[in-house]
Amino acid sequence: MAFNKRIVLLLCISMLLSVFLAACSGNNTPSNSGAAPDNKEQTTTNEPEETTEPDEPEPVVEEKHDPVTLTVMNWGGDLDFFTTLYEEFTKKYPWITVKAFGSGGGDVEGLSKLAALQSSGEPPDIVWPQTISKWMDGGNLEDLKPYMENDAILPTLGIQDGFLESWEMNGKIYAIPWTDDPWPIVINKDLMEKHGMEMPPNDWTYEDFRDMAKKATDPSAGEYGVSYNGVFKSAFANLLPVANGHAGARDFMNEDYTQSMLNTPEVLADLKWLKDLFTVDKVMMDVETFTKSGYADMADFHAGKALFSIAQPLKQLDDMVDFEWDILPAPRGTVSQPGIRNTSPLAMLSASKNKDAAWLFIRFQFEYEANKWRIENIGFPSMVKNDELDKLLQSKYEGQNYEALTISTSSCCTGIGPALFDGSTYYGTVDPAIAAMFNENKDISAIVPAIEDYNKRAAEYWKSIGVMK
Repeated sequence: MAFNKRIVLLLCISMLLSVFLAACSGNNTPSNSGAAPDNKEQTTTNEPEETTEPDEPEPVVEEKHDPVTLTVMNWGGDLDFFTTLYEEFTKKYPWITVKAFGSGGGDVEGLSKLAALQSSGEPPDIVWPQTISKWMDGGNLEDLKPYMENDAILPTLGIQDGFLESWEMNGKIYAIPWTDDPWPIVINKDLMEKHGMEMPPNDWTYEDFRDMAKKATDPSAGEYGVSYNGVFKSAFANLLPVANGHAGARDFMNEDYTQSMLNTPEVLADLKWLKDLFTVDKVMMDVETFTKSGYADMADFHAGKALFSIAQPLKQLDDMVDFEWDILPAPRGTVSQPGIRNTSPLAMLSASKNKDAAWLFIRFQFEYEANKWRIENIGFPSMVKNDELDKLLQSKYEGQNYEALTISTSSCCTGIGPALFDGSTYYGTVDPAIAAMFNENKDISAIVPAIEDYNKRAAEYWKSIGVMK
């Protein structure tokens, strides 16, 4: 029963999570780039921000509407998990029924299915893209900026200033995030106590993390300090250079995303520290051991055999594990304490026959009912500022380190919609190199010539459009 629940829940949560993690960025991301933001994770810095509570939600005024069936295509398979969210939408907008289905894969499969549905005369209305740039080709996505500018309700919902606008590219907004979820570190308190440790303070450091992970590692007992989880490697690789002040933004970039810092000795040293954590300290199973273990990704944590994990479905975790757990923010570096946040895009298809209804669906993700659903069903914070919703969230973590969740949620320095020059080439170079460093013990410095070539081409581009001098 618990195993089946875990499979279903992780599948659902994986639709909200992106493949690779990133680190904290500044709010001055170039908005005039021709590149598009991907479904990448964001990072946040533990800084306070002013909050305002939006007006209480009001019932939609009854008008006469023709019935609409709105089709939503998510990547992957069909998902029943979100059915109740869609029902909440229909409850508020009773003339609109939502029909959701999976693309059967990622962007390639989704675009193939879109072409087939368009040929049949029945295109979907909404899509969850993994990589926005791939969907922009061919004019598949509708510009959402006019809908945002003409919507009188949107500004009243309590959305963080600039959050949606930061996804603007060349004067248009092709997608906006419908998830903005903090990913605190989850700790197995039973395993922690077994190895004679106590909960660290919220301002713990990377050295604290390393010491605890090493103490909990006992391969003879099948126990490790860190759960076998690809998110951990990519998350920490992006976080540590920012935490130590060696990178200014996610993806090893400078603060305005114009140059990569992955060719600097300081960032390379940060990555070597992390490499040693996994290849020398061996606080996580290596690929061979993991393959022989029979575990699925993260399943060693659910089995009680790992001290730390990340990207867990917090609301459902009690049903998935038999031990006491709690949460912690990402560790502090020498300069700051950036946290991890997952932001995933939602887009309207230009071929949609129901664009007004599609916009209501997108806007609904920021309305009270949808955010209450998020808290009650996933355990992630509201997308909007609302005291009632904040109190509801806190009630879900009674007796646990709720402050860690608020630290992970704070967002003074997050680049919500990163725009990279030639992002596909950059990610196609960096992501495999990081994976090979961890999994195959490769020397990350071999990437330096490719990064220097990228920086040269990027500088030429940014100078040509006036972003760099």
